[in-house]
Amino acid sequence: MASSHRLLFAACESVIYRGDNFPIEYYGNLFLPEPAGNFVKRTLISKQDGSPSVQQAYNNREFFTSTDERSHIVNAYTAPDGTLYLVDFYRGILQHGAFLTTYLRN
Repeated sequence: MASSHRLLFAACESVIYRGDNFPIEYYGNLFLPEPAGNFVKRTLISKQDGSPSVQQAYNNREFFTSTDERSHIVNAYTAPDGTLYLVDFYRGILQHGAFLTTYLRN
């Protein structure tokens, strides 16, 4: 997929929103969980010269963020009721002990 903006992060299972419970401009958007950064990115998909292209939906912010150090969104689904389910791998350590914060070490 061609990109008009480089997206560099550790993404998990993403979803194209196909529900009807958000405003219409969310339909067909790509939601990308980033568990190490504790956020979910919303990207807009369009076609440029016949090829798919993505761009960030927001400048200097994300669709969802968490300040809880144990929160790690790892998956997203369009729910049967038209909302967006975010699956949280709620855990203190995500990858390796070297990445623990002082708060979690204590």
